[in-house]
Amino acid sequence: MTAEHFARRPAGLSPSGRASPLAAVLDACLTEVAARPFPGARRWWVVTRGGGIELRTAWAPHLPAPVLRATRVAAGSALLAVRLAVGASGFRPVTALLPSGRVRGVLAIVRCGTPSRPTRDERVLFETLVRARVPEPGVPVALAMPQLRSAVEAEGAWLRTVVDSADGERLRRLPAGDPADIAPPGSLVAILGSHGELPAADLMAGQALQRLFCTASALGVSAGVLAGPQELGADPQAADAGIGLTEQVLVRVRPPDEAGGAEQEPA
Repeated sequence: MTAEHFARRPAGLSPSGRASPLAAVLDACLTEVAARPFPGARRWWVVTRGGGIELRTAWAPHLPAPVLRATRVAAGSALLAVRLAVGASGFRPVTALLPSGRVRGVLAIVRCGTPSRPTRDERVLFETLVRARVPEPGVPVALAMPQLRSAVEAEGAWLRTVVDSADGERLRRLPAGDPADIAPPGSLVAILGSHGELPAADLMAGQALQRLFCTASALGVSAGVLAGPQELGADPQAADAGIGLTEQVLVRVRPPDEAGGAEQEPA
């Protein structure tokens, strides 16, 4: 497993001081995220400290930049799960990325803000995250893509469908395999990216990826990761994404019945 979590019971997070269901909700959300490995990522975990939920990874500046990026993207997926857990528990999540004044390795802090009912989006995303079942066949993949793109953009990232011959040549150079096997009939492959290369952009891309997974499940399609920053960063054509645009994750979206169940990442 490339990602693990250690969720300590967040006692005292409720402003009223009463016992909160947040601990169980948080554990359920993080368990689902940790069950989906991310290629090239190192371990992340969650602790509670000073009334906040901290998302951490081991401080290792000697690691190659693509590994650090992959770890932040993977941790970003967990960050969205923490936000959904707080929202589902009846509080407005207040998030700080890469907070200053903390020990090295703290990627984000989420605190319980004012009491608030979950929004419709929070309820749908939370339910699809924790129900842990194979999506039932829903809309065709092509019709799902606009909503998946909107989900990614809601987290400050971007999504581009892989369609032309030049993209096909790039796919052949990736460990994921031949384009004919990567994108069988009825499925689509897309690149999820961030605006810029700063660490915060990696975390935002990870949150966008998890939101894409949840939205895909809600729409009745299956989504999985084919390649991460390490594989995409090794491709010289990755620089052609555009000025200020960084490719982060190669994803495949297809009907769950064609996947033989839930989408699985390649070994």
